[in-house]
Formats: sequence, C-alpha cells, structure tokens
Amino acid sequence: MKASPNNPLGLKLGEEVRVHRICTVEYDKHGEKKLNYSEDLHFLAVVVGTVRRALGTYVGPEFYDSDEQGSLKVSKYVRLYEVKTTLADKPSLVHPDDIEVT
Repeated sequence: MKASPNNPLGLKLGEEVRVHRICTVEYDKHGEKKLNYSEDLHFLAVVVGTVRRALGTYVGPEFYDSDEQGSLKVSKYVRLYEVKTTLADKPSLVHPDDIEVT
C-alpha cells in the first residue's frame, strides 16, 4: 500500500509492527493540548486504524461555572496509528516515527 496523508507509512489493517513508544493526547497545566510519550516499550502489535488529532491551545472561560463555551485554537493536526496487542485490548496511539514494520 502506498503512503498517503491518512496513512503516512502505507500500512495495512492487520499488519504486524514493532512499537517503540505509545503516546497520549492530553492538556498540560497551561492549556496546551500536546502529545505525551511513554518510555521505550518495544513490543509487537497489530495495526487496527489511524486517527487524526488536533494539537493547540485551549481558549475559553476562566471559570467552570461560566456560560461561555471554550474552544481549541488548533496549531496543527497529527496522524496517529491505533494498534492492539490482543483483540480484547483497548487501542493504543502510536506516532508514525515510533513504528517499525516487521
């Protein structure tokens, strides 16, 4: 399969890969939505999909009881792969730089 914006490595669903680190998308204490990476894990997994996540800064009311609605000022989008080690597992997110095709 050829690489594309939706599939940067050109991987197929069900393809086995070696994962070096997983990541989560979280807000830091300054309202920045960023990727947080795990320590080096190195495990085999199966590709089950891709997702697009927005990164940027949360802009909104300073008080939770406010009627105003907050929003995310997007600075960029990243494409992440969803992988699983077993069928029953919850998918883990992996940046394409942390995947090695086996």
